[in-house]
Amino acid sequence: DVPRAFRYGWYTPRDVYPGRSIVFSGTASWERTSGMISRSIAVYLDGNHIGNVSSGAWAFALEAYISPDTSLGEHTVRAVMPPSGRYAGAEDEITFTVIKAPTAIDVTAPSFAVLPGKISISGQVRSDMPLQGGTVVIAFCGESTVVDIGDNGEFRAKLDIDSAGTLIGLPLYGAFFVLP
Repeated sequence: DVPRAFRYGWYTPRDVYPGRSIVFSGTASWERTSGMISRSIAVYLDGNHIGNVSSGAWAFALEAYISPDTSLGEHTVRAVMPPSGRYAGAEDEITFTVIKAPTAIDVTAPSFAVLPGKISISGQVRSDMPLQGGTVVIAFCGESTVVDIGDNGEFRAKLDIDSAGTLIGLPLYGAFFVLP
């Protein structure tokens, strides 16, 4: 009884963030089988070999790092099982999408301040992904600073504004989240 058709069952997220790891995993099965064997599977990301895994009892998993430089959009993962003995080779592929991690920033800044002087700015960054190691760049009245994001997404900064002035309304020019 020689296997005739081969199928993969993929368990891989369809959306992936750059700069993070992903586990490509799945199962392999024959339409007709004459017993389980362990097979080597080569895994390719956009045509580049990223590793080999053993299918074990027809299940496989490979963790891969998606570089921060990876372009946004669709990418292809291909699993290739070469022929072995009386078993035919097989391959299958899936696509996934590299997307920017959705984030939101809540900023608390003074409505009024006396210049020159120090301005306290705080806030919180929220995201579906871990924020540890990220930073926030804050620009205020021509001055800027970079602060680390805390474990709960919180940040605090003090800017020393040298401009001469009186009691005025101050616009926050920008707060930007930057991944590690």
